[in-house]
Amino acid sequence: TRGPIEVDGDPMTDRIRPQSFTANVAPGFFSALDVRPIAGRTFVDADALAGRQVAVVNRLFVDHVLGGRNAIGRRARR
Repeated sequence: TRGPIEVDGDPMTDRIRPQSFTANVAPGFFSALDVRPIAGRTFVDADALAGRQVAVVNRLFVDHVLGGRNAIGRRARR
């Protein structure tokens, strides 16, 4: 799906309305592509628990939306 996203505690998202694209993937998605994260981790089985939502963001998101600040532990919403 596609839509605007806001990042808690981030003044940049008060000024711009970044768009996000989402897709549902299973644990093992990134290892199947032989892709490793720059920071943080990929998805694990525990992420699929009811009510738990996690995200992986790319370098473009970190640079343009977060101004290069660390994305780990940040809360985002649509």
